[in-house]
Amino acid sequence: MKELNPIINLTCAKVHLGYGGTLNLDLGAMVEYTHPDMKGLYHGTWRVYSEYGLWRINESTTFIAGSYDEESVIDTALGKLEGKKLKQVSISETSSDARLQFEDSLEIDFLETSFTDKNWSVLGPEIYIGFGPGMKRTVQKPDQTGKGLTHEEERWSLYAKQCAERWNLALLDSIEGKFCSDCVFYLPLRGEWYFSDYGVCSCAKSMYDGKIVRVNIGCDQHTLHLLDDTT
Repeated sequence: MKELNPIINLTCAKVHLGYGGTLNLDLGAMVEYTHPDMKGLYHGTWRVYSEYGLWRINESTTFIAGSYDEESVIDTALGKLEGKKLKQVSISETSSDARLQFEDSLEIDFLETSFTDKNWSVLGPEIYIGFGPGMKRTVQKPDQTGKGLTHEEERWSLYAKQCAERWNLALLDSIEGKFCSDCVFYLPLRGEWYFSDYGVCSCAKSMYDGKIVRVNIGCDQHTLHLLDDTT
């Protein structure tokens, strides 16, 4: 697809998890946001990010991290991508599944999981491209689509990110096999952006009772059943 030619051979300057576990890559030179409320903050000249699909990262054909892995596993994999050049983008002929191939045999796969919502997207200085479902693709100017963020959306995203950074300071590390998202006492927050990764604990015996928790942490009061002797 010729519209993707500008991102080939660009370096991955930054890669991080966004709200809802989406994967976000900043490619090329980092430029400052134009909105005055975001002065001093930067984004890649080009951005590639997952939307409603799943993603996974491979190294030398070996799977090393995916959408549902623990944060520590994901962080290790993401660290390997930073500073690497994007060498090739391959898109399936029958769906929006795609593989991004980087230097040092590192790969990112975007996997379509919805009949209606986009799988992954590319946002550049003058263009937005959305992929999925099936062979459906949209190519538009950023200001003509809700996926090229408006100034208001950028500010909400920044606000949600700042909340997440504060909350994370008060949270413990995850407990293997006991995630808040699976617990019957977990009450998810409403809203978008980073808020979808957080909720409120309602377990009376938990140290987090009445407090903000993240989907991938847990405590020793974790339960799948309301009638368990935890309250």
